Amino acid sequence: MPIAVGLELVRSMLRDNYIGSNQPCETALARTRTLGLFPERVDASPYDFAPDDPAYVERPADADFGGRLHWTVRAHRAVFLEEVFAATPPGGTA
Repeated sequence: MPIAVGLELVRSMLRDNYIGSNQPCETALARTRTLGLFPERVDASPYDFAPDDPAYVERPADADFGGRLHWTVRAHRAVFLEEVFAATPPGGTA
């Protein structure tokens, strides 16, 4: 595949998508610009969900989860659902 075609494919894949780092990466940014891409700095990751609602509760996907999710989607037409690995709390038991 010619490099120009590969670069256009990468541009298409990255457009409106997100690649990020929490570390400075000036060399990578400079190289990206030389390849004709346009990296942009953002203040916060669009994937970093921090609810402002004090009523927000993290809950496991227990037996009641599916029904509550279905009700929420029907009532609000959308939800934000984040899947994370379960972990034992410090000093707790699984």
